[in-house]
Amino acid sequence: MRRWVVMHLLPLLPLLPGESLAVGEAFRKVHLKLIAAPGDGTADGSFRYALVEQKPILGACRWTQALLVGEAMLQSMGLQDLEQVRNVRRCGPSMAYGCTLYDASTIASSLLAEVFRRKVPDGFDAFLIGDYFSALEIGCPDWVLKDEEAYLEVGLPGQPALDPQSWEAWLARHLPPSQLEDHRRSKTGSLLERTLAAIPDVCTHSVTDVWEALWPGTATATEMFVVGCGALNAEPTQPLVDKGAGGLFIDRDEKGVKLAKHTASAGNRLFLNTTVRPGDVGHLLRRHAAFVRNVEVLQVDIDTVDGAVVQAALDHMHPRAVVVEVRDVVPFPIRYTCLAQDTQGVALGGANFAFWAYELQRRGYQLARLDSRDAVFVREEEAAPSTDRLLGTLGCYLLHYMLAPEPTQFFRREDQSVQVQSSRLRWHWLLSDPDLVIDEIWLNLTAWRNNVRFMLDV
Repeated sequence: MRRWVVMHLLPLLPLLPGESLAVGEAFRKVHLKLIAAPGDGTADGSFRYALVEQKPILGACRWTQALLVGEAMLQSMGLQDLEQVRNVRRCGPSMAYGCTLYDASTIASSLLAEVFRRKVPDGFDAFLIGDYFSALEIGCPDWVLKDEEAYLEVGLPGQPALDPQSWEAWLARHLPPSQLEDHRRSKTGSLLERTLAAIPDVCTHSVTDVWEALWPGTATATEMFVVGCGALNAEPTQPLVDKGAGGLFIDRDEKGVKLAKHTASAGNRLFLNTTVRPGDVGHLLRRHAAFVRNVEVLQVDIDTVDGAVVQAALDHMHPRAVVVEVRDVVPFPIRYTCLAQDTQGVALGGANFAFWAYELQRRGYQLARLDSRDAVFVREEEAAPSTDRLLGTLGCYLLHYMLAPEPTQFFRREDQSVQVQSSRLRWHWLLSDPDLVIDEIWLNLTAWRNNVRFMLDV
């Protein structure tokens, strides 16, 4: 049975306006260019560039480094020749700085051929390019804005060619019948036009911007229940912690908890190093009641049974806000949640956006903010109903989870790229009737590991 999920959102601070786009273009192209990296210029023989993607709808950018292979780069990295460069797998202090060497012929046959040809017209031997884009930054940094060259529109790897009418049909399929009928009567623009206009009201580069609307100024949450707190230094609830929020903070990583205790200890906070299972939640809350008598924020990020832990916690509390990580194992609208404490090294943990939207609405919560990793839901009485914000939410989901390829996807031949093939499969699932592909999805996921339990539903 199809269940309609209606999402309402808080009236939050507006994002910076983006430039106008042709209808449907935002869902068919990405905007990219190659620019000189901060502090460097090509005139002095610099080898440091940045591959920048702009998201005009959000007025935001993300980027990765692109190092021009030549004498200057070899000297800087202490390498002797191109063969040594081929063995480089990381261009920074952590795995997030993974990079890959692409020679001129590989780039010339890629979707980004014109992007590199325009910036380095005299030719080149190779580039060492980061495997991942950075997090989105609203407004784009000054060093990006100073480059006045226009962005080039590049096709999305692995995405089928969809015209505006196809997107209209997809959006219409996910609107409740009453809202769809209201739209047809209103004659206030196409669904796609209204979606593009509403995306900035819903999307964000970081869900942390939601907190000022709930706790303005120096106000903060009294108590929080955070499962998967890590070192408590880069969490979605960080602004509330910085303003003094207390509560119960738990993580199974001993080093992370020790660091959190060292940097964020306070009389109103308790840190525990333990693994939390759904059945443990009630006991933990009773045993440590002094820290969770008035929980105003629930946050869960454990990459396994997140869905079941959130459900168990909400049986004992009714916080103002619920913060969850979105793991897009299966695309909207099919609901997915992992039921296994041990995912055996396969990326099947957590829950997807469709699960969170449905499950939290059922418990009296509506979506407030969505970024490329996390979502914040708030109590219904604090949310403002809006059909266009529902459309904006659908558009935001597409923008963050379906239309955000990593650099590696642009450079691999489509018949060789696992990422591109995976993207094609996810698009097939997204665009198909969910009732017709749910069995196919089940077979695909169980082919990875047939003993990692999970739930699928429509």
